Amino acid sequence: MASPKRFTDTGKWRTPSFRALSMEAKLTWIYICDECDHAGVWKSDYDLATFQLGFSINEEKLSEWFKDKIVFIDDLVIIIPFFKFQYGTTKDTWAAKQSARKTLESFGFSIIQNNLIINQGGLSSTVHDSGGTVLSKGIGIGKGIEGGVGETMTEEERAERLALIMEFNSKKKMSLG
Repeated sequence: MASPKRFTDTGKWRTPSFRALSMEAKLTWIYICDECDHAGVWKSDYDLATFQLGFSINEEKLSEWFKDKIVFIDDLVIIIPFFKFQYGTTKDTWAAKQSARKTLESFGFSIIQNNLIINQGGLSSTVHDSGGTVLSKGIGIGKGIEGGVGETMTEEERAERLALIMEFNSKKKMSLG
């Protein structure tokens, strides 16, 4: 079976943020980008990753190393800049791009100008940023974000959650822009 192919950014080695990472963090970033699916979703398997990389990794290390470049949904790691990098200049009619978009939308994300954006209140699972702040919570009943049953919140909780999501989206737009 042929392995999926990925574009790689040969300029990453010259960017200050990548250069500032430890060797373990650099190798881990390359690993999760290689091991994720076509939409930039890595089903975390820390035991296998530790075995293959030769050093221990876990959610806490990913959070520390990659801060705003990843989002955790249950046992999945979503690589935020992946979609824009892999598909940014491709036609919207390309089947791989359409499939990746559909996968990300099934988790409650939107893609606007090839940037991955968290929908306000429409996520199908608990989503938190790399700092552990819960951004949205829901129960994935039904298909995608349609027909699902979310938690009941007070107006105050809804306003606080919306403010967090909007702040998160704003930071993502700035970091990806």
